[in-house]
Amino acid sequence: MNIEISQSSEKDALKANYLLLKGEYVKLLTDKDCLLEWGKPQLEALYTIKIGNRQLDLLKLRLEVKRIKKMTELAVACLNRNEPVNWDKIEETVDMGLEKDYEEILTEASRVEHANYLLSNLASPERSVELRKLYRQLAKELHPDVNPDLTENQKNLWHAVRRAYEQGDLESLRALSVMAQDVESYAEKLSAADFQLQIELLKAGIEKLLAEIKQIRSDFPFNIEKELRNEEWVKNQNEQTETLIKQVLEQKVKYEERLELLKSI
Repeated sequence: MNIEISQSSEKDALKANYLLLKGEYVKLLTDKDCLLEWGKPQLEALYTIKIGNRQLDLLKLRLEVKRIKKMTELAVACLNRNEPVNWDKIEETVDMGLEKDYEEILTEASRVEHANYLLSNLASPERSVELRKLYRQLAKELHPDVNPDLTENQKNLWHAVRRAYEQGDLESLRALSVMAQDVESYAEKLSAADFQLQIELLKAGIEKLLAEIKQIRSDFPFNIEKELRNEEWVKNQNEQTETLIKQVLEQKVKYEERLELLKSI
């Protein structure tokens, strides 16, 4: 009898430790997801709106200068060979050679447009808190990293949970939460030995997640999050861009004057 009580007590202690570590592991999992699915896109959008707009203007201006310069070079080459200058052909040749540059401009413009959309459609703080809370609760029962014996239906339910979370669909996540209430607790099926193994796996997983989160926070855009919220820093960055824009504009005027001169010959 005493042996059974001792074994039961040991299992209860292991179960309590397992559930504690499982909760910590799920918290870190959802923290990582939140950083990648919410924090990173929002900070990137903030960077684009506060700094990227003028950088896009600079990129467009540099492309204009590059185009004028190449047209000038091709025209001079024709004149040096005593050939007539076919301006339509020169423009076509230059534009074909700058296709990748145009694609880069379109990509950056799309990024700015997406940033405006994202920041204008943020969920309220209350909805965001509930969304993350529900996701964390569902992850405890359905995340495959902490529940390796999920049924096919449970796996499908988890995929639906992930989609709803990534899309910020709180209403669907609420409904999925109701559907998941009948899921049997994985912990009830474990023996003492199973608990011990799972505890060691969770400890290793927690250490790995902590390292991954640390790395994410050290990379862009998290490494400039503090600066992005500092208006003086943002102002300084934009002033530097404005200085470059002014310099490129001066180059553009010179190349345009030379191009007009060549066209008059």
